[in-house]
Amino acid sequence: MSTMRRIRAAWAALRGGQSPASPAPSPEPGGQEGPEAALGRARIELEDLRREIERLRQDYARREERAVEEVAAAGQESLSRLGRRIGPLLSQFATMRALAAKGKDVRRDDLLAMAGKLEKAFAESGLSVIGEVGAEAPFDPKFHQRLSGGDVKDGDLVRVRFMPIRFIAKQLKLTSALLRGLQRHHHAGWTHSPL
Repeated sequence: MSTMRRIRAAWAALRGGQSPASPAPSPEPGGQEGPEAALGRARIELEDLRREIERLRQDYARREERAVEEVAAAGQESLSRLGRRIGPLLSQFATMRALAAKGKDVRRDDLLAMAGKLEKAFAESGLSVIGEVGAEAPFDPKFHQRLSGGDVKDGDLVRVRFMPIRFIAKQLKLTSALLRGLQRHHHAGWTHSPL
């Protein structure tokens, strides 16, 4: 008998009736089932249902614990992959920094090439830069951070000074925007804010 049918049968027995899904009662001597027999069966059914509920709770707890462990393991593996990918690039960066600290020349092109490789590695892991420095965008406090200027309201045009970072489908609040409300002044095709 399914769990739902058992619950219905137990409820019907407790109310003194019989569920259509429940089996026919076994009559007492004298031809009729007494309320004590129905109550006894209902108690047995109820205890069975309580055990079933407890078993389901324990099963759910085990599954939830296993899911948390799997998510943690997947996160650790992603970090390990990223570490293997960017480790050599960070080593090159540390070497360049040490050379610069000793007064040695560090080629700008080498540094920019390494930064591009780091950006690509992060993008493949779901962390990417979006937008452009100097672009105008409607102010959104979820994505922009006020750096200078006057008051600004949501939707006011601002000039982006630092590009936003997106992680997978979420944007991190690492973007900064010049919070002066931009007035549209077109000078040689460039829109800018008044000083």
